[in-house]
Amino acid sequence: MIFLKYSPVFPYSGLPAGIGGIKRLGSYLIGNPHGWHELDIHGAIHIVLNGYTQEPLGVLLAQHNHHRIYLTGKDFKWPDDNRVSISFSQYSNEPYLLKDHSPYRLERTVGNPMNIDYLFGVTDQTPLGAGLDKIYSKKGGAREVPSELVLLPLSDPLYKAWIPLGNIEKIWGLWKTWYRRGPPGIDFYTIGALKNLADLTAFWFIDPTDEKFFALLEENFRSFDDYNLTQVLIHQRHRLARALTTQELQ
Repeated sequence: MIFLKYSPVFPYSGLPAGIGGIKRLGSYLIGNPHGWHELDIHGAIHIVLNGYTQEPLGVLLAQHNHHRIYLTGKDFKWPDDNRVSISFSQYSNEPYLLKDHSPYRLERTVGNPMNIDYLFGVTDQTPLGAGLDKIYSKKGGAREVPSELVLLPLSDPLYKAWIPLGNIEKIWGLWKTWYRRGPPGIDFYTIGALKNLADLTAFWFIDPTDEKFFALLEENFRSFDDYNLTQVLIHQRHRLARALTTQELQ
């Protein structure tokens, strides 16, 4: 597979539009929910192409601390002009496929990527760091934003820096908190075991009804310091390969 990755750069990131009244009130006590931390660079749009034919296979979207994969023909129709329309969520700047069936839609999001069961609707038990992204369509007033494509050297600190690139905001100007610090470089948007983009795509090709995936994940992902995704990736690679084979036969 060939990946064309686009990383939009925003000066700051807000919290999801739908976080509930109590959470929003609490966020105002320690910061600005519309400008939660400086520099938003981890949202990404990956165009996935067939490595041999260069035909489009789908789109992988990096959102918050998780990803979603959409396959052409299965999840959406590839546009005739090859321009995939993306709508960014209100306040949090996360990329989503633009849909025009309603003025806006709400999508689940989680602060902790281990809460995959909630993210994909397996459970309705809402984790503490969860929220709802609000994504507007053209019917709801979404407007096209002019953008400029800039190519940086792969060694640029914007990609490679492992230290926070934005300020470390303090609660009431006194106490530092990891939750409001700027992010590290663009390349640090997933765990080390998923830095390979083919594996990243396979892992996030999640079927909410696939009980084996969730069982393997629970067994092998105990924490961010204690995990082994080998069996999970073997399972997911097979699933993705079958889906892509079916896609090419259509």
